[in-house]
Amino acid sequence: VQDGLKTYGWSAVGSQFIPGYGAGASGDDLWRIFFDDNFLAVQKAPNPGARALLGTTSLGSMVVACFDRSAGQDRPISCYEVADLIFKRQQGSDGEKIAYEAEKGKEQMAMFEK
Repeated sequence: VQDGLKTYGWSAVGSQFIPGYGAGASGDDLWRIFFDDNFLAVQKAPNPGARALLGTTSLGSMVVACFDRSAGQDRPISCYEVADLIFKRQQGSDGEKIAYEAEKGKEQMAMFEK
């Protein structure tokens, strides 16, 4: 975390699972993005890759990581894998994964309301 603060000039580190690849997803790969948590206030450069992955306004640098659920730790990833994720998003190929995870989230919220 401290490396990200220093390397990228971030003021605070935030993270978010990529929709469709979070804890509610069916696969072993849980993809996450780390970013400057104050990006709206301090970052100015649009990041179209992060925008494609998260589906929301994204400014400044990001770090992509993949947690292997079966191994219980982060695994090495390639630039190709990250580019492939971005292209899938831009082409709409992950729509089913996103919808599935959103539905699971709604079901969990409904359980908490009872």
